[in-house]
Amino acid sequence: MKAYSWYNPDSEQNEEEENDLPTLKDYEGALNGLVILYDTYLFDPFELRKGRIHIPDFASGERVDLSAAHNLTEDDFARLSMYAYGKTWYDVAIGYARVYFHMVEEKGEGEVAQNILESMKAIKKNLVRHSFPSLLL
Repeated sequence: MKAYSWYNPDSEQNEEEENDLPTLKDYEGALNGLVILYDTYLFDPFELRKGRIHIPDFASGERVDLSAAHNLTEDDFARLSMYAYGKTWYDVAIGYARVYFHMVEEKGEGEVAQNILESMKAIKKNLVRHSFPSLLL
């Protein structure tokens, strides 16, 4: 029986590797990595929509361009924002939430997962509360 890689269906693998799918821990590690990377280098999160990270002012003076084979979805940005919010990295949560709401606006609210949309609206309200407490007086 032939098995194929989950990230490249054209590559064959051994049967022993068939169950080598990413785990929840892998996904959380990816979320954490993208949250820390954004916080550290302040790249344009809208470029990440296209699976690209461009860091023009890397500390060594080099320019860094990373790219992936897949674009990120609005659900990915919602999860990035929720993850950052849960870690109290509000500035990062705002950056990823901006991309999420922009994508929802482009697609239309009826075309996205409603439970995620409601969660993101609540997070947006709380982020405004954390960022501008003087408005609540």
